[in-house]
Amino acid sequence: MKELIELLNDIATDLDFHCSIIENDEEKKRAKADDYFRRFIDIYARIERHKYSDVTKYIDRQLQDTVDSLRDGVRGIISCAEANEYDTDPEGSDTRECYKKINKLCDHIELEAARYSSIKKIQWLAESYNKRDEKMLGLLDDAASSVEEAHNRAKGLSEQLISILGIFAGIIVTFSFATTVVGETVANITKSDVVYLGFAISVLGAIFLNLIAFLLSFVTKLSGHSFSKKFPWLVYIVGNLVAIGLSLFFFFKM
Repeated sequence: MKELIELLNDIATDLDFHCSIIENDEEKKRAKADDYFRRFIDIYARIERHKYSDVTKYIDRQLQDTVDSLRDGVRGIISCAEANEYDTDPEGSDTRECYKKINKLCDHIELEAARYSSIKKIQWLAESYNKRDEKMLGLLDDAASSVEEAHNRAKGLSEQLISILGIFAGIIVTFSFATTVVGETVANITKSDVVYLGFAISVLGAIFLNLIAFLLSFVTKLSGHSFSKKFPWLVYIVGNLVAIGLSLFFFFKM
């Protein structure tokens, strides 16, 4: 049986033989086919019949092109045998018996080739569906992550809005308080108390400037921006220096 498998492998890998079949080179094809037919006669003289299991195992190890070449090659050998009228030789002759066995072998090879092709197609479809499923699962994971991220952002934004509203409410209350204090201070002083008025306004200005800077810094941290871009440090420092300087100036004048 090993010799038969070797012969099938020779047929499947014989490029000259397959080129002659494709190009319809009858002379070369018949010469090759006759040679292979004689080898079949020698092998079948030693074995009663081929084992389907061995042929199936051989085909399962091959690529699709090799299986197709084997099928076409055996068909070519049968057609040349019919052209030589081996199928009409006397019953019991070597050529007639070999022709019958090759015919059975060809039927088995064609069945196995069809089965092989179907299996490969099913495997390809299964791999395609698996890749598609993996891609869909990846897209679903991305979508779920995006939804969760959007939910977290919305939750964070709501918290930030509440904090910002509270901050601005504090600014309004502070501004109202400072305005009230300044108004009362102005109402209670006389023209001789201008120095005291300047001192009071300077101190309140320094407090108000630092309070606004603190609140604005808190807002920028909530929004994820840089404080220096929204409220330049130079303005903050200069404003404090001016307010503190004026406060000290009016304090020592009192």
